Amino acid sequence: MMKYINRQSLISSSISSSSFSCRRICVGGISMMNTHHRKMSTAAKSPSTAEVNEAIKKSSAPTFPVVLAHGLLGFDRLGPFDYFMNVKGALEAAGVKVEITVVPPTKSIEDRAKRLKEQIIVATEKYQTKVHVIAHSMGGLDTRFMASHLDGHKYIRSITTLATPHRGSYVAEWGIQNIGVKWKLINLLKFLGIPIEAFLQLTPQYCNEVLNPNTPDHEDISYFSYGAARPLKPYHAMYFFGQLLQRTEGDNDGLVSLTSAKWGEYLGTCTCDHMEIINWSPFFDASKIYLGITDFLSKHEGEIVRNNQSSSPSSPSSSTPSPLPDKQNDNNSNIQNKQEAA
Repeated sequence: MMKYINRQSLISSSISSSSFSCRRICVGGISMMNTHHRKMSTAAKSPSTAEVNEAIKKSSAPTFPVVLAHGLLGFDRLGPFDYFMNVKGALEAAGVKVEITVVPPTKSIEDRAKRLKEQIIVATEKYQTKVHVIAHSMGGLDTRFMASHLDGHKYIRSITTLATPHRGSYVAEWGIQNIGVKWKLINLLKFLGIPIEAFLQLTPQYCNEVLNPNTPDHEDISYFSYGAARPLKPYHAMYFFGQLLQRTEGDNDGLVSLTSAKWGEYLGTCTCDHMEIINWSPFFDASKIYLGITDFLSKHEGEIVRNNQSSSPSSPSSSTPSPLPDKQNDNNSNIQNKQEAA
């Protein structure tokens, strides 16, 4: 298992090198902070283009390429819209090698993970290295499943999740009970041939009783996570769901609570909502969040090299990524879905 040294100084170093402060990674309202630090701001402001360009200049790119994985109902590009809006361009401008994946929008975690694996293999063959995965929302569950059950450790160096409901979301449970059952939406989706497994597998019951106990972290992969939260105004599209979550799970981004978003090493909280964190707001630019993450991953790679050198004097003094292992037959494990259909 990988061991890490002086993690807090590494985080601070990564943050300061991108002209962020230790507790507030991104300026202009994009605040990434330790859970015990600071109150959330009431509104998110977009950093200026100059600020983003400055962050690009000062960010260092990881040696491993980065794969972006979308969440529920996601896509890579839909007409003029990207799921990770303008994120790829900002990262590439900073020298980061970026690939974007697309998986079935509403199929099961297992089905989505299998499709994700296919595309990650393509990326690893293209660059001849493992990859860092940055996953939003349900994409984090897909990636964790791949890591644990689909030999993901052969292809993935680290997983960083953004607002992923690792312990489920009460919004999913409420939606199934009220919209799905009472409004007969589940029956309609089934009639139309639209898969519904994703909705069922985002409930706290499924995540806590089925997914998590059967999906342990892999020791060869580093796991990091960020949450998102900010007060939502009554006219906000996710205000109702945010209030539901506030009463049941605490601070949240409108769809996922901070409690549920924490997995592995929790690195901070972004002061934004669930959609702003993927840049879906004209008043908010999340590019600096991703630049901060990739800058941290760059420092993280260096730390691994230093740690390996200190524990093994004969190891080569190189930051070159480890080569891919030979392909082997997958050991695909099927998790029994104990969620009862409504």
